[in-house]
Amino acid sequence: MNRRPDTLKVMRKRMDSAGITWDWFFGDNNRVPKEKIPEERVDIDEFLRKSDHIKVIWLGHSSLLVNFRGQIILFDPVFSKEASPVPFTIRRFQPPVIVLNELPQIDYVVISHDHYDHLDMKTIKYFRKKKTNFLVPLGVGSHLKGWGISKDRIFELDW
Repeated sequence: MNRRPDTLKVMRKRMDSAGITWDWFFGDNNRVPKEKIPEERVDIDEFLRKSDHIKVIWLGHSSLLVNFRGQIILFDPVFSKEASPVPFTIRRFQPPVIVLNELPQIDYVVISHDHYDHLDMKTIKYFRKKKTNFLVPLGVGSHLKGWGISKDRIFELDW
């Protein structure tokens, strides 16, 4: 049983495109936290220390930094202030706990799909001169090639 009996009614209203548009422009904009989301400063040395356990640092939304058996993997990295081609529409609540130039050497970047909140052009361009490899869905490699990532570092997979 749902703790909120009106859950389906609220979800249906949110899925109504006219309702979404109305709420976006005229709603109470309760999508933004009133206070900073709690965070801890990352101990990158501890994160990189060899371990039999997987280590994960959440960087916001779908962005994750993972240490798996000594391989450093970055999932859906978005380090820009916005996740949209229109700067004022979808902004970060707060910066990630690690800034881009503080990242350790990244072995792989995994991109799940090519929406702006998962594939950030500015962040990808940061890796042009690095040795990082990219695991991406079919068709997404063309974006990366266009942004200066060499094709020998892009592995397109069918998922």
